[in-house]
Amino acid sequence: MYERLAEKLKTTSALKWFPGHGAEESWIAEAEEELGFRLPPSYRWWLIHYGYAGLNGGIF
Repeated sequence: MYERLAEKLKTTSALKWFPGHGAEESWIAEAEEELGFRLPPSYRWWLIHYGYAGLNGGIF
């Protein structure tokens, strides 16, 4: 579903991403339980696969 985005991330120089630094599924489940709602599927995918990213020196 997110293959196109993953391919773009491989070739971009504007965004610094960190594969292999993603969140564990159990961490996300704990956060969702504490928040009282499920996170959007696209955000869960990002957290699991990348965790965070940097754009122009900022971290997201």
